[in-house]
Formats: sequence, structure tokens, C-alpha cells
Amino acid sequence: MNLKMITKKHGGLASAVALLALATDVAGAGWYNPAWEYRQPIAIAAGLADSALTNFPVLVQITNQVNAVFGKALANGWDILFTDSTGTNKLAHEIELYANGVTKELDAWVKLPVLPAAGATVYLYYGNPVVVADQQDRTNVWDTYCRGVWHLDETAANSQTNFDSTAYANHGVRRDTNGSGTGSQGQIAGAGDFEGSEDLVNAGNASSLDLYGAANPLTLSVWLRFPNPTNTTTPLIISKGTYPYTYHLRYDAGQIVFYVNDSGALKTVSSGVGAVTNDWIHWAGVYDGTSIKLYKNGALCNTTAHGGVVNQTANGLYFANYYGGTAPMAFEGHMDEVRLANTARSVAWVQAEFRSASTPGAYIHVGDEEACDVAVEWYQRAWRYRQRVTLTNLVDASLTNFPVLIRIAAADNAIFGNAQASGADILFTDISGTNKLAHEIELYTNGVTKELCAWVIVPVLPTTGTRFYLYYGNPAAADQQEKTAVWDSAYKGVWHLREMADHNQTNYDSTAYANHGRRNDANHSGTGSQGQIAGAGDFEGTADDYVAVANSDSLDIYGTNNPVTLSAWIRFDTLGTTPIMIAKGAYAYEYRFGFNGSNTNLDFWVNQDGVARGPSSGIISTWTDWHHWVGVYDGASVKLYKDGDYVTQLTHSGVVIQKTHGLYFGNYYGLGATYAFDGQLDEVRVANAARSAAWVQAEYRTSATPAAYLAFTAQEERPNLGSILLIR
Repeated sequence: MNLKMITKKHGGLASAVALLALATDVAGAGWYNPAWEYRQPIAIAAGLADSALTNFPVLVQITNQVNAVFGKALANGWDILFTDSTGTNKLAHEIELYANGVTKELDAWVKLPVLPAAGATVYLYYGNPVVVADQQDRTNVWDTYCRGVWHLDETAANSQTNFDSTAYANHGVRRDTNGSGTGSQGQIAGAGDFEGSEDLVNAGNASSLDLYGAANPLTLSVWLRFPNPTNTTTPLIISKGTYPYTYHLRYDAGQIVFYVNDSGALKTVSSGVGAVTNDWIHWAGVYDGTSIKLYKNGALCNTTAHGGVVNQTANGLYFANYYGGTAPMAFEGHMDEVRLANTARSVAWVQAEFRSASTPGAYIHVGDEEACDVAVEWYQRAWRYRQRVTLTNLVDASLTNFPVLIRIAAADNAIFGNAQASGADILFTDISGTNKLAHEIELYTNGVTKELCAWVIVPVLPTTGTRFYLYYGNPAAADQQEKTAVWDSAYKGVWHLREMADHNQTNYDSTAYANHGRRNDANHSGTGSQGQIAGAGDFEGTADDYVAVANSDSLDIYGTNNPVTLSAWIRFDTLGTTPIMIAKGAYAYEYRFGFNGSNTNLDFWVNQDGVARGPSSGIISTWTDWHHWVGVYDGASVKLYKDGDYVTQLTHSGVVIQKTHGLYFGNYYGLGATYAFDGQLDEVRVANAARSAAWVQAEYRTSATPAAYLAFTAQEERPNLGSILLIR
């Protein structure tokens, strides 16, 4: 850590002392989780609290526009989290504002189990692009005494919800029927702007808001700004119930007054005239069972001795007015951070609450970014090398058991010089470094041309992506592939079609169903070809050039509303008349891709009640390019997708009729010359499932441009001792 640079950056003796304490406190701190690549230590300076506080929410505010968090955390802030000084114990936090666009700002409330007067250190973690869930724990930031915390940074639209962050969920509803109110810049992030007419927020009448009874303590706090502090009316700022109210805060003749209801009579404490200005001011009213106190900006304004019973009044909690909602009681001004607690907060608490929100930069000092430097387990010592793979932005919705294509075509990638020539030692694990993931290698060549194409099953693939490891460098390893485990049980056939086009050549099915095909090319007119991924099946448009897959129970996808998904990469040399690319059975087929009397439209059909039903692509001009086609029948409609995008559908539900003949590529069971396909097929897949739009889109993306979604770290070498590797 460069202490000198940090001291200069923040300036001042207090900052230097705080950062020196930070440097001392964080020495040897552990790392929360290696999935988080970065962290920054944050020193909370001495003086925020005058005495130790428990379960106190500290505002961590970062407005430095070049702070690394804004470039390395997720745009939604989901990967942001906080720990205590150990670096490992997670702290509850709530993000009120995270902006990383033109203006950059982080406002996060972090709960400290203990905030000593001498200060504390916490860690801000970020940089996990594949985090699967928001790391916030909003309700636990606020202790059990908090009955409501309203940040009021939502819009001011009529019927807008103003959310309560506590576990009591006392959410408010904004009333602004004439549309006069607006949102505004608050003391922290946004604030409620009230126009002094019909504007108000109704926070409801839940029992958690009824703080009454003998010596029942309460604390009510809020940030207020008056555009017209000389206003002579008596608006209600916050009120519970109808007159004489259970408790309320109001403006009266130039001063702020805090009231509690004692047996129907109002007991009050006031700020004194002249205390209200057109600045943001923090007000806190406290009733402790013996006295009523009012604080302004953390300092005690006044106190009144009182030890009576707080009486309950019917009706709800309101901001900027009272239950009746009449204009003479309406508040004109700005309101932020309304908090209600069923406890009498101490002087130290009230002062710290003011300090934390008024000038967070005076108490929060951010240290240098640190990169992950923790032990990550190694799969087995026999494997000498690995690379970490990051997959991002591939899916629009979370998917399970999805096969991702890992393609490496950079000739200088270290795998080509260190893996076995056969690729037998190549394997994949999840981010733990130890849990093996099933994979299938479609292509591995490390000669003049170097390329790896491997399919890896990802058990859970969130929208934010995932990370895993590629291992290699074990010259004695047997083949590590688990081909059939890559493809979930819904897949009834997956044919890569990269085998030679020789007569009687087997085209292997990679699934557990082993629906292998046999190539027929008696006149040897067909050849192999470059596919979308590795090789492809090349068909010459003659009746004797096709692949036949024998009929099997697994390929017979029929019955009432029985779902099916058929997908393939298809490219045409010539269009022909009515070519059929893929078909199960004879007319009207169980399911098929083909043309139907038009050489400019591709159709997907399923056989329902003996009639071929399905949508047509419409005219497509780029037939000589590779396109990914997917047909889906979900029991209610037959859909067609091209290159990941929905094209059209035919609404229909019914029984899919079984056709006892086999599955054919390049023609159909009848083998008519009119139906022969002249072009290339790659990655033919049949599934007994209706794949979602997100699945279809991800299947296209991972095959079309895998490099757009993959990033590889430099090669890491296994250490000589132990079974772990330090990642820096």
C-alpha cells in the first residue's frame, strides 16, 4: 500500500491518521471469496461516534469519478458487498444509489455490528462479473428497533411507492393528483419534493407504527430543507393519526416542534425561532419515557421533562400532511431519510447519524485497490497448467445445464504447446478449481493449424455469466471427455456431422441415446466441408446422398402436446425445388425442416392429427450464408427462429402423430430426387423439450461468435509444493 500517495490524495492530518490506522488494521486480512477480483479498504475515522454504538448504519459514499469501482463493478451493482476488517465476515448493506455513467456515485448504507469511538475498517468488494444474485441485504441493515426507513428517492408521480427499507415493509404511497410535485436532489441521493398543496405520502397504519403506551420510547428523524423558511403557516411534516396525533413533527411560527400525545394532551419540545433555514438540516425528536428532546444537526436544541403515557390515535402515518390531507396543513419543501424507531436513540447515535449523512467524506477514507491474492485449489497435481475462462453476456435469462462452446483459435495460446497432441488431458472445472465439468471436444488440432472447439456443460448460467478453469498439461492422462453428460436428458440426438462424407461413414450422436447416423454416398459425389463449428455434412443434391438415422423410441416425439425442438446450422449451394434438410418419417412427417413448393421459404413442420402444420420463414435472400434455424413446438404453438431471433409462429395445439420411419438428413425416407438437399448441415439437434427464447438465442450466440463472450487469462502453472495456486 502506498501510504504517502493516499495521504496526499485525501489531505490533512486527520486523513493521514485515519489511513495509517487503516494500513495497520488491514494487515493480513483474509479475502472474502476469490470470485471477487478486487477490494478497497475503507477507514471509518475516529470521531464519527463519540461512544461505541451497536448495529449502526454507516453511509459509505464514493463520489471520486475515477474510483475503480465504477469501471469494474457490474452496472447494476449486484457484485458490490462489504466485509468487516477481517476481510471475510460479510456485513449487511443497502445501496441507495449506484451510478456509473456520466456521473458516478455510490451511496451505500453498511451495518456495523460495533462502531467504536476510535473508528473501524471495512472492505468494499467488487469485480465479480458472474455473480448470480444481488448481494444487498437491505432489511438487515436496519436494527429491530427501526419501524421504518424511507429514503424518498423515488419519483414524485401520483401513486408512486416510497419504499420502507426495514423488515416491517411500511411502504408509503405518494399522492400528487395535480402533478405539481417533482423529485429533487436530497441530502443523500434523491429526496421527496412537496409543493404545499395536495402532496403527501401515506405510509399506512400497521401496528408496527403504533408506538404508544406507558413510557414507550420512540425516535423520529428526518432531513428537511425549506425553500421558504419565513412561511407563517403550520404545516405537518410527519404525523401519525389524527389530532391530537400519536406523535408528530411540524413547522410552527418559524420553529420546528416535536410532539407526543399524553392522554390526549400534546407534550412538546421546540427548536426555538430562527432555527429553520433554506439549508438541509437534520432533525431528530426523541422520547425516552422521562423527557422529550429535539436535536438539530446532532446538537440538542431543547428538552422538556415528561413521563406520561403515549396515547394511540387511529389512522396512519403521513409525510407532508396529516390524515385529513387538507391544504392548510400541507408541507412545502424537501424531505429526505425519514426514520422511525421504537427506542430512544442516544446522543451519540443522533450525532453519528447526522455526521455520517452530512459530510461522509470527512469520516470515510478509501484506500488503494487490492487485487485478489488468495489460495485457489488446484484440480490435481498431475495437471501442470490451467487458464481461467470468463463467460459474459451470453444469456438473457438464467439457464440450467447449458452446453457452451469454448473455442480457442489464437495460435499463440499456451494450450497448443502444452496439452497432449490428442487433447486427452484437456478438462474443465468450475470456479472452485476442483469440481469437474463434463465436456466434449469436437475439434482439437495443434499442428500447422491450431484450434480447440469444446462443448462444456454449465450447470447454472446466469445472465451475468460465469467463470471456470481450463486444465491441461498431463502427458499421462487418459481421455477426460464425458461426451454424453454434456447434453441434458431432453436431447435425443446431437450430430456434429464433422466426420468424412465417405459412403457408409458413421455420423455419431453425442447423446446417451446413441442415435448414430449412416452416411449414404454411393456415387462418392459428396465431400466433407468446413462447418460453422469445425466440419460439416456436405450434400450434393442427389437422391443417393443423405444420412439415415434408424428409427428409435427416443426419436419418436409424439403424443398429446408433446414438445419438440429441432435446430441446425444450414447453408445452401443451390436451392433446388422442394429440398428437405431434416425429416423424421415419411409425409406428413413427425417433424422436419424443408421447403414446401417454394424455393425462398424455409418451413418447420410437426405432424398434428395427420396434417403437417408449422410456420414459414418468409423470403430469405442470403441462403449461401450459414444461418442457425430452430423450430419449437410447445403444445400451444409452432415457432420458428433464425439466428437466435423469433421469426414467426403458427398457433396450434394437438396430438403429434407418430411416424415409424427413421430420421434423415439431406432428404426424407422416400429418397426422392426432388427432395434432395444441395448444401451443408452442421450441429443438428433434436430435443424432447420446448427450448425457451433465451436458450435459442444463447445457442446461436455461442456457436456464431464464441469469441465475443469468452475471455481467457494467461496460463497459470501449478506450484511445486502444496495443492494450491496463488492468483495475482
